[in-house]
Amino acid sequence: MLQLLNIKPKKDCRWDLVSLGEVMLRLDPGDSRVSTTRSFQVWEGGGEYNVARRSVRNGLNFTERGFGARAALGCSDRGHTAVSQLKAGDVDWDKIFGDEGARWFHTGGIFCALSETTPQVAREAIAVAKKHGRSFLTI
Repeated sequence: MLQLLNIKPKKDCRWDLVSLGEVMLRLDPGDSRVSTTRSFQVWEGGGEYNVARRSVRNGLNFTERGFGARAALGCSDRGHTAVSQLKAGDVDWDKIFGDEGARWFHTGGIFCALSETTPQVAREAIAVAKKHGRSFLTI
């Protein structure tokens, strides 16, 4: 079934996209294994970005490349990151989606698994986005 998306015109919105998530640092040991490497290539990753608070940290993602029959192997450390500390009521979603306008809202399933409070934050954001007629995508 085809469903049309209700996306506000750009001229009516302050924000093109509101994304709920975080920056992670990916640490890639190249052709080595994480447990034995002496150096990593590092870059930012994660589907969503957020502004970090000073009292918390960025998530880490260690990824070994697959080689031959060995599949790629990843391990994430996302405990106590900035976005995992959010609680329902911390963000003024009515201001973002209603007063200022946002054309699109995106969040992912991993965000909801970061802490006991993040599912409520996502639910709250989705409900307010819907209330203001916004399109959203959850994956």
